[in-house]
Amino acid sequence: MPLPPSCGSAPEGDDVLVQVAFHAVLTWVRGMTSTPHGVLATFSQPAGPLGHQLAFVGSLLHDPETPWPSAPPRLWWWVVKASYYRRWQELTRAGPRRHRRPTRS
Repeated sequence: MPLPPSCGSAPEGDDVLVQVAFHAVLTWVRGMTSTPHGVLATFSQPAGPLGHQLAFVGSLLHDPETPWPSAPPRLWWWVVKASYYRRWQELTRAGPRRHRRPTRS
């Protein structure tokens, strides 16, 4: 499943490690948040889970041939933000979706 279109169409979005990082952080966020307020509260704590998630994404995406950056690069933030945004969307959808059964004619 690709990154949400609302998170931009950066070429990195097709990179398999970016996809893995996105889904891993999304799963992480799902396990920590069950309300929209929880998503906001978690995202607003850089010293908490957010910092660990950025470091995790970095461990997947950082080029080992270069020094570790002093601050998380924009791509790492993009992946984490996309994960949080997807979780926000899941929690704020208007009611559960119901599948209609086909009617017999």
